[in-house]
Amino acid sequence: MSIEVTGLSYLTCAAAYLVAAFLLGLSRARHRFKGLLLGASLATALRAGAIALAALTSTPIGILDDLTPLLEQARTLAWLTAIAYVLFVAYGKRPDPGTLAILGGATGAATVFIIAVAIWRASTPTAAAIAFALALPMSMVSTIAPVTAAG
Repeated sequence: MSIEVTGLSYLTCAAAYLVAAFLLGLSRARHRFKGLLLGASLATALRAGAIALAALTSTPIGILDDLTPLLEQARTLAWLTAIAYVLFVAYGKRPDPGTLAILGGATGAATVFIIAVAIWRASTPTAAAIAFALALPMSMVSTIAPVTAAG
């Protein structure tokens, strides 16, 4: 008997972050940081759940392949926002404007690039989609478009 470690690990992660989000939701604290932590916990739970579902299903689910990079970006940006709030608002850390511009620009550029690649990848037809649309056998389509892992 084999055990799917990746799926179970991410399923455990999703459950842990859902519990954390639930506990944050029950908290009586009225602080902006609570909302940031709640959002980051939910984003992490969504991403981990999507990866667990993709790992535990025998047939690939196309929408998960397209959404996973976007969920990863949402999770990363949510945690970066929470950390930035702690550093720059709660503790009052004042960074050098040049350093802040470089870090913010690099983060923004990476986010735009990854989202653009995810959108491009979702909108690019695979060989299987071309075969289905044209009602052609896959052997003919592989000469038209390269066969991808999903095709």
